[in-house]
Amino acid sequence: MHAGMGRRSISETVVNIKAINPKIVVPMHYNAELTLEHFLAAVKNVFPVIRPGIGTLVASRATLPAKAEVHFLVPPTFGRVCSPEK
Repeated sequence: MHAGMGRRSISETVVNIKAINPKIVVPMHYNAELTLEHFLAAVKNVFPVIRPGIGTLVASRATLPAKAEVHFLVPPTFGRVCSPEK
């Protein structure tokens, strides 16, 4: 899902996520004005935020969550900057 973070506020993005009702949301488009950490901090009050500390996600129908979750997959260039929360 591309929520268009460059053009939408976090609240608009949350409304869109709720309307589409995906099982997994993977933020991919963010910029300096609205940083990834800002987005994750804001949406964690609405959706569970999963930070596995890796850049891949393997899912099947059997392993999908019952409700929407936001998964931050670490891009190779972010490996040292965005480590998972402990």
